[in-house]
Amino acid sequence: MSGFGAARAAAMAFADTLPYRPQRILLMDQDVVLTEATRHTSPQVYKSINEKHNKGIKAVGLGVGYPTRNTDYSRLEIMPSIFKEIDEPMSGDFNSPVQQLVSISAPFRTKKHDGIYPSYMVAGGEDMLMGLRLGLMGSGNNQALLNAKIIKKELKGDNVLPADNKYWNETRENTLKQLFRIEQLIPVDYDGLRCSLGYLMRVFIKKGYIQESEKYNTSACIVERIILRLHKLGKFPTDIDDTVFFRV
Repeated sequence: MSGFGAARAAAMAFADTLPYRPQRILLMDQDVVLTEATRHTSPQVYKSINEKHNKGIKAVGLGVGYPTRNTDYSRLEIMPSIFKEIDEPMSGDFNSPVQQLVSISAPFRTKKHDGIYPSYMVAGGEDMLMGLRLGLMGSGNNQALLNAKIIKKELKGDNVLPADNKYWNETRENTLKQLFRIEQLIPVDYDGLRCSLGYLMRVFIKKGYIQESEKYNTSACIVERIILRLHKLGKFPTDIDDTVFFRV
C-alpha cells in the first residue's frame, strides 16, 4: 500500500501511538526547503501557528505551496539567506490547499477514524480533500495558511533522490497500476467524447498530451478530481468505510 494520502494517514497513526503523546506534529514533504519565513522554530512563526491552533484550526499551513520546483535551489547545503529577495504570496493565493508543510494538532486519530487525511487519495488530492472536509478552503482568505511562500527544490542529482528509491520507482508505481486496472473502466465525458477512462488515456497518448508511462498517474489524478467534485456537491457516498489505521 502506498500513495500520498496513505503516507499521511500512516504518519498520523504513528504520531497517535507515540508514548509521550505530542500535542502537535509537523508534516513536511521531502522537497521542501527550510527558509526563515517558514522555520517552525522561529518565535514569530511559532506564535502564529499557535494562534491559529488556539482558534480551533486543526491543520495550519506554514506557507502557500506552489507546484513549481526550483532547480537553482537543489543543493542540500543551501543557506536560507538567499531567499530574502523572494516575493511574498499575493492575497489571491490563499485559496490554495494547506499542503507540503503543515502543523497538525492532537488528537491525531479517533477510535473510528484514521484522522484528517483520506488514505485512498493516492495521487495528490489528499490535501485538497482534507481542506474541504475541515472547511479550510472557502471564499476569500484561507485562515489556515500563514503568509509565507513554501520553496521546493528539484529532486535531481547525486545524493538527492537515489536511483534505487523503492517507494518512488516501484511501490508507488505498482499502486497506480493496480488502481488503473479498475479505474480504466470508469465512464467519462471529455469535451463531448463519452468513453471509458482507459480509452481517454489512449486518446491523450495519441495526441501527445501524455507519455505511455504517465497514464497511470494521470488516470488517478482524474479520478481524484471526480471524488473532490462529488464531495463539493455533497454526493459522495456516506457509507464507505475509508479507515485503514484506526485504533481498535
